[in-house]
Amino acid sequence: MKRVQVRNLRALRAMVEKGEWRDALAFDAVNDVAALDERALPLALTAALELGEDATVARLIDDALRLPATPETKLEMARRLINWRRSDDGWRLLETVETCKNEGQLAALCHRVSLKTSEPAVRAAAKAKFQGLVGTRAPDENQPEDALGPQANLAEFEFPPPSPAGAPDPTFSMRIDRNAEVAPEHVDEFARLMKKFEARLALRLQPSVHRFDNVLVNRLGQIWRPDGEIIVSKNRPLLRREPKPDMPRFKRAALNTNGTRGFYHWYAERAPALAWHIAAGADVVTLFGDHAARFQDETMSLLGFGPQDFARIGDVAHCETVYVAQLELSCLADWPRFACVYDTLGANAERDGRAASDADGESPFIYISRRDTDRRRMLNEEELETRLAALGVRSVLLGQLPLAEQIRLVRRARVIIGGHGAGLTHLLNAKAGAKVLEIMPTQPGFHSIRFNFTRLSRLRGHRHTLLLEPFNAVARTWRADVDRVCAAAERLITTS
Repeated sequence: MKRVQVRNLRALRAMVEKGEWRDALAFDAVNDVAALDERALPLALTAALELGEDATVARLIDDALRLPATPETKLEMARRLINWRRSDDGWRLLETVETCKNEGQLAALCHRVSLKTSEPAVRAAAKAKFQGLVGTRAPDENQPEDALGPQANLAEFEFPPPSPAGAPDPTFSMRIDRNAEVAPEHVDEFARLMKKFEARLALRLQPSVHRFDNVLVNRLGQIWRPDGEIIVSKNRPLLRREPKPDMPRFKRAALNTNGTRGFYHWYAERAPALAWHIAAGADVVTLFGDHAARFQDETMSLLGFGPQDFARIGDVAHCETVYVAQLELSCLADWPRFACVYDTLGANAERDGRAASDADGESPFIYISRRDTDRRRMLNEEELETRLAALGVRSVLLGQLPLAEQIRLVRRARVIIGGHGAGLTHLLNAKAGAKVLEIMPTQPGFHSIRFNFTRLSRLRGHRHTLLLEPFNAVARTWRADVDRVCAAAERLITTS
């Protein structure tokens, strides 16, 4: 019996990974795969969501509650339901999870439910569960995860002064083109997100620097007092609350870390916070998490900092005084305030970036390849690169180059093409007015995150084209329409 279950599970997974949604549900109905093996529940749920089979969705949720499924399976099913804008269905699973291995994920999903549900009772219950896990109240929709709250005191340091208000950069434009297999609703959602970002820009929010004395901090950027009072939770449970006798101690530090190793989160969200530090010439040690990547060290080096000017911390460190910058992405619209960071990086990258070899040559048209990662793998990327090369587009694997060389290549490019990925963060380094072609795998529930690079183009005044492609969320793979991409690339090249 067990061998049959394993064989059936493998067959179901293969169908879902191929996007054979109806065959997958028919196979499950005949063999009761999900009813007998909880590992099949998220697979069958994905097929049911793709087909809009409401009765099947309800049955699978009931199966998960009846078994009962493990907390991890419930979290995965809830995540998929929330992504498909079925927050109340997701809450049916989340409210039954008392403990799990990843309480941070549980808290994040409760927070998403509290923001997305239209039911007051569900919202209140999700907020209460979040507060019980994290120890602080759930923030509202427009409040960043690193909001400092009422305990924050303005520091003696400030960011460079604001520039006079001006009109939006007239060179920015956004064009969205979708594959026929991508639903029109995706285009509507991205248009809505641009309107929302424009509204944030209109607020002209100001960055600020805040000071806390005698506090504990960690790799996630969480801040709390020695008595356990939480100041900044980052919307997650504390890694640990108690001090350690051998923990690192700092007299004056600038906390500039978060919970991810991603390049975008560092270069677009945290690196701008160095502006106050540089402008003031403050004698502080910048704190990163012990998960910080090499590009953070390279950034600091390009800005003229030495190894003594920054340090890595783990689950707890003590600061006599710690400074924390409060800013969001829209603050970068006042670009001159952050020139001491990005202009300095660009100038020093031109100085330090190695010249491309004669064999490689140089081109003002580049394709940022993702062949060196299996995350959201484009199955036909090699074919795409070959076709683009015939148009004079040079493919570059930025992750294999020093940061200085990455910056230098993008600064010299007039047309930048790439599949959605961290390399497009370098749009911050491109000269204003660059033409951008982003090939994006679309996925329900991920619109706001996937829209990050269009926001960067808005801030820098680029001309941004989005080509939307279908994405298999189970196999985590996709294909680009090579003919369509090359036609769009040729249009940009001939008019650049």
